[in-house]
Amino acid sequence: QGKANLHAPWLGFSGFIVIAVMLSLLIFVFEAVRDAFDPRKLVA
Repeated sequence: QGKANLHAPWLGFSGFIVIAVMLSLLIFVFEAVRDAFDPRKLVA
């Protein structure tokens, strides 16, 4: 089944890019949540 898509490499690249972007967004969101609830953060 994969041999039929060898002429269309953008199918694999697009899947890789989507997964990479989603993981990056999750990392940024969880870092923001961690910073928001950090009890050691100084509020000035």
